[in-house]
Amino acid sequence: MDLALCLGLSAVGGASVVVALWLRGRSPVGAARGSGPGPDPGSRQGTAARGLPADLEERLARFGRFTFDPGGGDTDADEVLRTLLHPLYPVAQAEPARFLTALRDRALPAGGWAVYGAAHLAWELLGGGVEHPAHHDLMTASLGFLRERGVPNSRLKGYEWEYWLNRRAAGEPWLVGRPKPTPQEAPVTPLRDGELRRVAQLWPEPDSNVLYVRRDPDGSHVLVVDARWSDDDPTRHRDDCARADTVEELYSQFGTNLQTPPFWCHPELEPYFPLPAPRLD
Repeated sequence: MDLALCLGLSAVGGASVVVALWLRGRSPVGAARGSGPGPDPGSRQGTAARGLPADLEERLARFGRFTFDPGGGDTDADEVLRTLLHPLYPVAQAEPARFLTALRDRALPAGGWAVYGAAHLAWELLGGGVEHPAHHDLMTASLGFLRERGVPNSRLKGYEWEYWLNRRAAGEPWLVGRPKPTPQEAPVTPLRDGELRRVAQLWPEPDSNVLYVRRDPDGSHVLVVDARWSDDDPTRHRDDCARADTVEELYSQFGTNLQTPPFWCHPELEPYFPLPAPRLD
């Protein structure tokens, strides 16, 4: 089984908020055309391209955090629809260039999650083919924010990664991680035949995926994931994810795929992550 898939990771990519809402049977586009609420009462100029809400920066920051980690905060999809996608879709569609310029002029001074949210909002409302200097400014600032916070490229959306690859300096890495440790630098306690050792918990939630290492009778080592059967079925099951001759090799595969430490990991596993945990405050 593919290790990244087994761990619940994806290749660089990820569905947009709009796609997620469509999958729930909720269309922000359709709602914006008449089935949803009217213009936000906090907007300054109705549906004019510069008619952005007075508290836009706060909304963008909340949207940014939601986009980055939909289940990790107190913002939900209904709030995203109500405060940004519904009211700003007609604003963006009416005058895209003026909307992007006004969005940039509000988001860049705020920085941080507001810039990240603005870059993703532009993509959500205007699609992936946006070509405008203001959009490029937002994308550049957003990616700079992620790099400064140490966010690994495995957490980027597909269009973010493509944008970065097309505009980075020749050979410039996304982040520079530490090299793989030697067995002397990161010793691992040998496992007994048949031993199952708990080595990682990916998330803080009680139903998080949990990772184990097992030593088989032939001397090989197996990474085992314990997870829910599906989002709808909480029944736990275990799958073999990867196999290697040594525990060190298995830890290296795991660390390379995940890039940063999860919610919890065994102390002997931690040196095999090339990057520290990102700063997401």
